[in-house]
Amino acid sequence: MKKLSILLVLLLIPVIISGCSDSVENDKKVYNTGEGNLKVMVQWDNFNNMKSQKISNNLTLQNDNNLQVTHTGARVVYEKDNASFTQRVERNTAKEEGIITFKIPSTDNANLYTVAVHNSQEYKGNRALFLGIKENIQIPNEGIIEISMGDINWIKASWYPYDNYKNFEDGLTANNDKEEYIIPIYVREPIQIKKTPRYDSLYIKINGYSSPKENPDGWRTFHISNENSGGKAPHTETYNFQPYVSSTKFNLPTENGRYFIKPMVEDYEIKWE
Repeated sequence: MKKLSILLVLLLIPVIISGCSDSVENDKKVYNTGEGNLKVMVQWDNFNNMKSQKISNNLTLQNDNNLQVTHTGARVVYEKDNASFTQRVERNTAKEEGIITFKIPSTDNANLYTVAVHNSQEYKGNRALFLGIKENIQIPNEGIIEISMGDINWIKASWYPYDNYKNFEDGLTANNDKEEYIIPIYVREPIQIKKTPRYDSLYIKINGYSSPKENPDGWRTFHISNENSGGKAPHTETYNFQPYVSSTKFNLPTENGRYFIKPMVEDYEIKWE
């Protein structure tokens, strides 16, 4: 009997080990196989309740109550697989809620990036109002994951110039021996923190001549380039630029131009002398 008991124990050990191994493998197969569903729930009136945000030591942006969010675009990014999926929803005045639905590959680590915009019938009237982030989302095979407004970290779209350039719209003076005059600005960019991708991969860009710099903490520096096209003779030139959200990253309608980020820049002059 003693020998028989030992033999039965030895026979059971491989079965137990095999069973544990299959269980772990099955858990892994819940992700990265098949498809799942991700739903982003947008409560339109919630945008009106978002508080003003302090963006620097001495500058606070208030919500612009004159501009209503008309569209919300969403982009789901699989960093490990270098894949992305985009959808948008348009505000319907008869409905309090909009739903953005993705049927996408299951994964254990997806990032959701959103933008709430005002789409205007006027040329250059489009505005980017809020940016949103929700990272590390798990989408199981054949599962349904719902993301509410409260699950997303919403941030006011904004920008401002470096301290020494706050009054650049009043006019600047530059050395006409130089080929360009640089105005550095900070642009709110919470998506690609600590990354400086190629220009065509940026979520936030500049209408005008510029070069993107570092983004250590959610504020990317851009160097606005004002070219001296008049040579060394004394002269005055007029310039303009404007930060905007890339509409193609969020599948936004583009009939009336880009989605600019306030404050809006008036034309300004540089005296080259």
